Amino acid sequence: MFAGFFNRFICTCFLKNKKIKKISKKVLTFFLVYPIIQNVPRMRQTKQRKTKFPLLIFASEIKKGQEIKQVLQKYFPEETVGFVASTTENRLEIVQDFRDKKISILVTTTILERGVTFPCVDVIVLEANHRLFTRSALVQIGGRVGRSMERPTGDLLFFHDGTNIQIEKAINEI
Repeated sequence: MFAGFFNRFICTCFLKNKKIKKISKKVLTFFLVYPIIQNVPRMRQTKQRKTKFPLLIFASEIKKGQEIKQVLQKYFPEETVGFVASTTENRLEIVQDFRDKKISILVTTTILERGVTFPCVDVIVLEANHRLFTRSALVQIGGRVGRSMERPTGDLLFFHDGTNIQIEKAINEI
């Protein structure tokens, strides 16, 4: 089900050091979703997971976030994948587990768009062109990247099926 979801998205990728470039869906195979798109063996690690940096993934809706967590846990069984949203009862505990590196991939909604710091984190926004992700929300989400002295840069990826003015304005501001 999610193979088509990821396959139709292109990605706008940029690092905190202001280098901006557009990436086609084929480049996604080198980042996170290679096993999902290509159905390769689970043991094959992807570029981002090889770094062992924590990964924060933003989903537009709670249901989608829960489904993405399940898919990621299936394809990355060696990783600990968590999910947190406003409806999650133990969300403070889950966020702390992510900080403490007990959880290596955390899928979330916009509940974590501001007010939290995770050292060395990379961030992905799925469906970045969704109406929920405004310019200010995308800028705030981007602010999660590069917040540590040991790694002042990081990856911020916007996955979308067509850019919009909110994404373009966020990129210009970041």
